[in-house]
Amino acid sequence: MLKTIKPTEFSNIIVGYVWNNAMPFRIKDSKWYVSLDEYPYRFFPPYVTAGSFFLPMMSAERLYVAMQYTKIIRFDDVFLGIAAWKLKTQLVHNPNLYFYYFPYDVFKYRKVVAAHGFDDQEFLYKAWKEQSELDVNNAT
Repeated sequence: MLKTIKPTEFSNIIVGYVWNNAMPFRIKDSKWYVSLDEYPYRFFPPYVTAGSFFLPMMSAERLYVAMQYTKIIRFDDVFLGIAAWKLKTQLVHNPNLYFYYFPYDVFKYRKVVAAHGFDDQEFLYKAWKEQSELDVNNAT
């Protein structure tokens, strides 16, 4: 996946699960509530969801600088998306990054890079071990 990034893109790219057309929650009872004072626009810019995303160090350095000049919003992924939008950063969607629970199946997980929902450490280790053993068996 990372080898598909061209060196000319190293300074301005993020690979992740891209969320487009997300709207701030304006319902006060929601834990995701965002007031108009906090964010006055109807839509968030596209952003990669939290949990897992990849970017070259050059992109990270540029985003770090942009964040120093970006109004803080409490949602880290949206905050990163706003800074990325300012820099016109290319967001590349990767369908193998799951921001939600994706039920484990030894063969369906062959291309999964990351997924939420592994609350049980024993189960996470079992899944990792199964996937590692498939890699070893396929290499021989």
